[in-house]
Amino acid sequence: MNNFKYIFIIALIIIFLLYISNNYINKFPENIQILQTSLENFYDDLLLEKQPLIIQDRIKDISQFVSLLNYMYIKKIEQKNIEIPDEYQNSMFINKYRYLLIYNNIDNIETIEEKDDKGIILNSYDKEIPINVYISLPTSITDDEYKILKKYTIYDVSNINPIEYKDKSKIIIIKLYPYQTLILPYKWKYMTDKPLHNIFLNDTLYSMFKYF
Repeated sequence: MNNFKYIFIIALIIIFLLYISNNYINKFPENIQILQTSLENFYDDLLLEKQPLIIQDRIKDISQFVSLLNYMYIKKIEQKNIEIPDEYQNSMFINKYRYLLIYNNIDNIETIEEKDDKGIILNSYDKEIPINVYISLPTSITDDEYKILKKYTIYDVSNINPIEYKDKSKIIIIKLYPYQTLILPYKWKYMTDKPLHNIFLNDTLYSMFKYF
């Protein structure tokens, strides 16, 4: 009888801990902000904010940045510019890992030419072209609602018609320049114009709730 009592108490403690852990993992900030920082000002506690975080510096070797993190991950998955299958084109993915590093490793430069009325080149310069990253709040979005979001925001955020669609905050477009990094927290939805270098990091706690 005593053994059953102890087992029951331990079971209650485990259930309580799982409940607390689940609430912590699935609790998101009331006010969403896009945080930006440089490597010089970066500190690991920024990751605990559960906010999208842009590393503004141009990092040529993203693995060096990962090695500097004090975050003790147990699993790391890298996807380097993997083409998205046709059936998933223009679809938003859900980050099922504690942190997703979206690293723009595409050195995309366009030469801009300035000409006069006769077409003579007066000046030319190189311009960096960013990759658009579309991110969405970690809340459920129905298929019908997503079609509306895609219509008004996926191509050009300035074309949103506020009369027809008022909730403009559900999809945020981030212009990620070459060698910049965006860190997305757990359950954020994302899509990129082109396949980039993605690094998924997970720990024991978040691995337990990966499919919830």
